[in-house]
Amino acid sequence: MTFLVAIHAGSYVLLAADKMESVRVFDQSLPLHSTASKIVDTPLGAITGAGLVSLLDAVKARIQAEPVSHTDQVLSIIHDERDRARGQGSASEQDLAYTSWLLTYRAPVGGDIAVRCVGFLPVLEGRRFVVVEQGMVMPVFPLDTPPETVHRVTGDLRSDVRVADEGTRADSLRHHLGSVCRALCDVAASSSQVSTTFDFAVTTREGTWCAAKRIDALHPALDEWPGMDDP
Repeated sequence: MTFLVAIHAGSYVLLAADKMESVRVFDQSLPLHSTASKIVDTPLGAITGAGLVSLLDAVKARIQAEPVSHTDQVLSIIHDERDRARGQGSASEQDLAYTSWLLTYRAPVGGDIAVRCVGFLPVLEGRRFVVVEQGMVMPVFPLDTPPETVHRVTGDLRSDVRVADEGTRADSLRHHLGSVCRALCDVAASSSQVSTTFDFAVTTREGTWCAAKRIDALHPALDEWPGMDDP
């Protein structure tokens, strides 16, 4: 499993994903390495996921190979691969319930372009995407995260959101990356399935800016991070 979070800050959406990858040994999930790249750039925006690696990889491969231009196509690919995994017996019902995705995209609105974010969380919402509204967050936690940590981190992330326009976007991004660093350190302290390093991607109405670089939540040095003003 993985810790993911989407933050909709108005003029941009931030996706972040930690870099831990685990392997299942019998009924246990054991840490494998902390170098996984879990955010993928697509023609729509950025996508990331948490859960069963083989299912995540199958969806990623199809999104990269097929001409995807609408969120309905992504949803169809997710359902196709879930059904295939179920039919082949390569995924348990728990795997299917807890394998989730977050997706950013751009959409025409009244002659302009707006940024959007949706999540696919079958354990909560079944077979459809859930919209992450402006000013809201959507975190995805590993299964071994204590309920009190889930509640505290979710509340902290929600209370820390700052909606930004193009002029304040760089400062807002630093602020929200700081929020992600604090959240990730909190989750990693209670979950063996999460690293304190993460990748992130930023989607604006101009396109997706995928950093996909290793950032250490314990020592982020955001003010010195090169390219922070690019979005």
